[in-house]
Amino acid sequence: MEHRRITQARAWLLRENVWLGALALRLDPIVDATVDYMATDGRTLRYNPLAIKDETTEAIAGVIAHEVAHCALGHFARHGNRDADGWNTAADFPANALLMDAGFSLPTGALIDPNYQGWSAERIYADRAGDPPTPQEQQQAAKGRIDDAQDGQQDGQDGDQGDDAGHAPDRARRP
Repeated sequence: MEHRRITQARAWLLRENVWLGALALRLDPIVDATVDYMATDGRTLRYNPLAIKDETTEAIAGVIAHEVAHCALGHFARHGNRDADGWNTAADFPANALLMDAGFSLPTGALIDPNYQGWSAERIYADRAGDPPTPQEQQQAAKGRIDDAQDGQQDGQDGDQGDDAGHAPDRARRP
């Protein structure tokens, strides 16, 4: 039954945002009770059926869109040797910014900081290096945890890769 709910949510997402919806269709949905809510490795969309059973179609689609944003921004391939929780938290900021720019409503507590507007996940990670994630950030990150343990994972580089909109690095643009 929950697989049907994922299908319905992806169809809703396709109607609301063709680009994110089309990307969502490229992820193979897999039931995985070990994830808190949903996770992606860039090829699969793992979801916990108990976590989504009481959610609306729109809410499920919103989380799928969040996971797709991580894929679209290449976060799973840019993790490198960084701390997984810290990286996922840093990557949530540009993923959520992309969704807000696309007109999505994000839940209360979503990781959004206007100070990070236009920053890459790498820059955010470096900026937050001395600031471990709060329990609320860890909970939000767990909903969208990227499973870097998947076979065939590519390591990213630790350098500034530009911003997540694809712009070249510009260290003078932001402090």
